[in-house]
Amino acid sequence: DLEISDEDFSFYPPYPAPDQDIILSARILNAGQITLTDVELGFYDGHPDSGGILIDSIFIIPSIPSLGYASVELTTILSQGDHNVYAIADPQDKIEEIDETNNSAHRFIQVYNWMDLAVYSWGVSVSNETPYDGDTIQICAAIFNIKENIATNVRVRLYDGDPDSGGIQINDDFIIDTIMPGQFKSIFTDWHLWYIGGKHHYIFVIVDPDSEIIEIDETNNRANRR
Repeated sequence: DLEISDEDFSFYPPYPAPDQDIILSARILNAGQITLTDVELGFYDGHPDSGGILIDSIFIIPSIPSLGYASVELTTILSQGDHNVYAIADPQDKIEEIDETNNSAHRFIQVYNWMDLAVYSWGVSVSNETPYDGDTIQICAAIFNIKENIATNVRVRLYDGDPDSGGIQINDDFIIDTIMPGQFKSIFTDWHLWYIGGKHHYIFVIVDPDSEIIEIDETNNRANRR
């Protein structure tokens, strides 16, 4: 009886990009009482019973001892998009088994140009922290690209107050053409304060406010300062 579970099937990197090598790794258990020879295992893009396609070729494991494991590893490239990838032991049912339902494992792999854009409160500054009515201050915000892919057409939006609680947009959106991996770019804008009214104003900076860019982490896309 061959066994493979979802926990025995992994892939790397966790956020692959198109044209990037993906390593598929599977571990199979021979839960039976005898050594099995010429054990086949295949990786499929989609389940083969539903039209899934074999990735590369079938692996043949020379032998797996009773209660022993064997590991298989394949390096491949997947096209951009969502992929249901299966690792299936004995896909052609050449081995008579007690249970055929435990021969497959599944992983959902998303292949995109993953990004992670970030803005931090300490990266937002103003030219005058104590302005008066009628003053114009300059706002500066540093936008970081903390992943390994180039970020393009990055939209940044500023608000006077929390946009989720009625905050008002400050000027027009900014579009940053390119931010290289591991780098940042700063935006600058002048804000004319017609009326302050003796109140504190919280400036919110939102990166990719319309979710136009696929990101690993959306929680670091906003920052604010008083």
